[in-house]
Amino acid sequence: MNTAMNELPVKAHDNLVIRIRELAGLRAVRLTVRTVLFCAVFVLFFLSITRALILSNTSIYSEGRVIRNYSAIPPNTIDVFAIGPSTTLCGFASPELFESYGIPAYNFGTSNQPTIGSYALFVEALKRQSPKVVVIDMEPLVRPTIDEASYRKVIDLLPLSLSKLRSVYERSMMEGSDSLLSYLLPFQKYHTNWKSFSRYSFNNVSENEMIPYLLGHYTVSTREANVTFNLYTEADDTAKVDYNAQNYECLERILELCKSRGISVLLIAYPMTSTHWTEAKHNASQAFADGHGLPFLDFNVKDVFEDAGLIFPDDIRNGTHVNTFGAIKCTQYLYDNYIANMIDLTDRRSDPSYLYINKVSYLYRHWVSALHLQVEKDFAAHLSDLFAGSNNNDYTVFISVRDEASAKMGDALKAAFAACGFATDFTDKYRHSFIGVMEGGRVKFEQVGGDITEKLAYSGITRDGTTFSIESAGYGAGNTSVVTLNGANRSKNQRGFNVVVYDNVTHRVIDTVNWDTCGEEGGGQARR
Repeated sequence: MNTAMNELPVKAHDNLVIRIRELAGLRAVRLTVRTVLFCAVFVLFFLSITRALILSNTSIYSEGRVIRNYSAIPPNTIDVFAIGPSTTLCGFASPELFESYGIPAYNFGTSNQPTIGSYALFVEALKRQSPKVVVIDMEPLVRPTIDEASYRKVIDLLPLSLSKLRSVYERSMMEGSDSLLSYLLPFQKYHTNWKSFSRYSFNNVSENEMIPYLLGHYTVSTREANVTFNLYTEADDTAKVDYNAQNYECLERILELCKSRGISVLLIAYPMTSTHWTEAKHNASQAFADGHGLPFLDFNVKDVFEDAGLIFPDDIRNGTHVNTFGAIKCTQYLYDNYIANMIDLTDRRSDPSYLYINKVSYLYRHWVSALHLQVEKDFAAHLSDLFAGSNNNDYTVFISVRDEASAKMGDALKAAFAACGFATDFTDKYRHSFIGVMEGGRVKFEQVGGDITEKLAYSGITRDGTTFSIESAGYGAGNTSVVTLNGANRSKNQRGFNVVVYDNVTHRVIDTVNWDTCGEEGGGQARR
């Protein structure tokens, strides 16, 4: 009896010890789980903040869309890659290959892109796609230096991989490079960018953020008349220039990778002034191409430039780039005369697997139409494009007069207004206010002032839900023009007709122009 009673406290004690140990073990497990979760959340938060800091760099954010948009493309649906610096970014019209030939392509150009960055980018790109052709810009091969900021535009947005580690290690060993640690932990380099945080910093890229980077190509209408291109018929074979050793080695790696994958290669030089592209650089590029048995296309050769239909200044953005009009010509020429002869590629336009690129092509057509509007120098032709153009159903057009617009309109311009459906012919309307709104290729609203003292106003909502208000005041009625979209005045607010064109598909103003029909007969060359 006594023995049994003595054993009870012992058993209770043992059970208590066991329970305590169980609870301690459970607490340890919970602590471990919490620690792991905390570390995981911290790492994700740290990586997210680091990426946001990187994207707060305006230049990286802007051109980084070329890399970021690529991840949205379905795997194994791209047949042609283009890699290189901004000459590629502007010069290779990737959407045009699909538009004209049904060939899906992607442009990986970024400003001053060194080949050491191109290689890391190319390796990463090949993880998702199996291209048949790669078009490689030769400008980096003969560039004397590698710009650190331009290299980081490529490398800082790539996910961590062996190819990235190799690239940053090699770059960090070069003179003038950032430290290896700043590449592995870019927070160190970009930590002060918190001052520039915006909604874009967290990579909230909307569908329309593809514009103006459509399949990587940068669409631009700018024309530069004050540049001189010294095209050569035959390069002086005595002119020499050295290769950039680092870029040379990385280009060799790209070619080896292409050979192992069965990818055809076209080497290219886009149009540039003689300040940027010399006969010596042509010779070096041609020698490299010959040594590797590869085709080399140089648009700085006079016959090639002219055969491609390139024109000064219409197709030239500036001394180192073509605009989109020039890019379309370059891309069509390189396909017709080189790619089409190198390999048979399939027209994918009717393939249901490529519906995504058909949508991009639709946006591309819109954007190219907008570029044509932006460079049109004749008001009557501008109105005709807005009324009868291929995308007119998607435009809302606002017209507001300031000061005076009727005195020197001319019969052709009056006829253009009538063809658009406007009832006002502006006869005897000297210094009268006028408002006109077209939507879907039809006149939605128009009003002309009853006398020179009447100021006009009208407001509404566009087809895509954008609020607008428009005002017109002739010289004696207040002398002003206002076209407000979502609270921002987009009118040029100058004498004559102020025209604002809004695209309901891309949800943006695509042209804003003033036509001074008082100062020029007919307003033909009065675009401002």
